[in-house]
Amino acid sequence: MTPSLPVLETWVRPVTGVHTNLEIQRMPGATSSHLYRVKSAHDTWVLRAFDDSRWLEGVQDLAEREAAILKHLVTGSIPAPRLVAFDPDMALVLMTFESGKVFLPSNPELAWLGELARQLHEIHEATVESVGGRYRSWRNSTSEVRPNWFDDAEVWQVIQQVLDRGAPPTPLRFIHRDYHPLNVLWKDGRISSVVDWDKCLLRSSVRRRCSLPGKPRVDV
Repeated sequence: MTPSLPVLETWVRPVTGVHTNLEIQRMPGATSSHLYRVKSAHDTWVLRAFDDSRWLEGVQDLAEREAAILKHLVTGSIPAPRLVAFDPDMALVLMTFESGKVFLPSNPELAWLGELARQLHEIHEATVESVGGRYRSWRNSTSEVRPNWFDDAEVWQVIQQVLDRGAPPTPLRFIHRDYHPLNVLWKDGRISSVVDWDKCLLRSSVRRRCSLPGKPRVDV
C-alpha cells in the first residue's frame, strides 16, 4: 500500500532539507508505482512510490534497483534523473525533476526514430557490472497470436520462427528493458531524459522489449 501524503511529506522534509512551503502533488503516468511532484520555493523533485505486487520482484527490490542505477548513471553520459534519496522499507525513490515532455508523433519520422535508436545504443554501451534481478521473457508463449494491427501474416510467422530459436550468443549488455516513447522525455528536438529504470538487467541486447506509438509492446 502506498504511504499517505502526510507520511510521504514527513519522509521528504529531512531528505530535502525543506521544512516549510513544501507541496506534494500526484502526477499522471507509471504502472508499477505512484509518482508525485515535490516542489519547494526553489527546487522540484519527483518522488516514486512503488506499490505494484504484480512484478516478479518485491517493491523493495524495485526501489533499491532504481536507486542503484540512478546513482551509477550520474557518472556517465546517459540523460537520466539524479538520485536524491531512497527508502527500501517504504519502497520510495526521490529523484531530480528533469525538464522535457513525452513526444508521440502521429507519423513518426526517421529523425525521431533515429534519436530513439541512438539513445538505446548508448544505454547498451554503458558499463554496468551488476544490477541484480533474474531475466525472464515477457513473451506469453513461443507462438503468439498475430495482433490485429500487424497485417502481414507471412512476416509475422517468420518473426515467430526467429524468436523461437532464441537469442544468439552475444556479450551481456546493460538493457533498460522498458525502453519506449512514454519513458523518454524530449526538449528542443533531442532526448533530455530517460526514466523508469527499475527493470534494468544485464542481458543480450539482441532480445529486448520495444514498442511504437499506438502499438502493443512486443518482446523481441
